[in-house]
Amino acid sequence: MSFFRLVLVSYALISILAAFNLFYACGISINSLTLIGLALAIGMLLDNSIVVLENIYRLSSRGKSPKDAVLQGTREVWKSIFASTLTTITVFLPFLFSDEV
Repeated sequence: MSFFRLVLVSYALISILAAFNLFYACGISINSLTLIGLALAIGMLLDNSIVVLENIYRLSSRGKSPKDAVLQGTREVWKSIFASTLTTITVFLPFLFSDEV
């Protein structure tokens, strides 16, 4: 199970560094709104990762090979994770078009 934690933490750190690089490249300042957005994104990333990893663990504990567990486990939950992420993006999309913060 420690490998799963390593993967989870690695993806979280890579995502945070990518976000800060994007902020720097686009000239976006770090203010309260961007920090709240980062916290929301990190929370969603961790939540989605946990859902996928738990499903993979469930399948591997039932005797599936690691490769089959990963493929089937990801295939089983990708639609719900995509729908959840799309819903959150849709809710916060109007903020992209606002002039005032």
